[in-house]
Amino acid sequence: MAWSELGQALQRQGRFNEAEAAFQRSRQADPAYVKPIVQLAAMSSVEQHWEEEMKTSEEAVSLHAVDFPAAYFYHAEATFHLGDLKDAERLTREAIEFDPGGTCPDSHALLGKILEREGNLRDAMVEYRSYLKAASHGTQTREVKEALARLKRAN
Repeated sequence: MAWSELGQALQRQGRFNEAEAAFQRSRQADPAYVKPIVQLAAMSSVEQHWEEEMKTSEEAVSLHAVDFPAAYFYHAEATFHLGDLKDAERLTREAIEFDPGGTCPDSHALLGKILEREGNLRDAMVEYRSYLKAASHGTQTREVKEALARLKRAN
């Protein structure tokens, strides 16, 4: 646990290589501890290393990471970026289902993107609004607001 927390502190300081090393040490110390695996998936997401995000998120999900809903989000996100839209939609819906507390609102933004690509604009707007309700100042707020405006113009 201490390695995981150290990695998180290093990541906040922008010391990404050291953070990754700390997450890896945490993982080595306890392979069943899900948190550092999810943290590594998050780093892969930020770096847009979709294959690595897929690998680490699959590992986290295989450990039944119900206390870490973000694991399911990262798995869905990697699937989306690797081009499997149908599976990405299923996985994103699972991510939302496994997150009744709404701790990972990015799942709604991702589902909105998927539905928009599939041409289901009405439901995409619902998901984008769900994201904004849960994360009005989230990392994707601007992008989601632009998508909503674009979809409103299309209707």
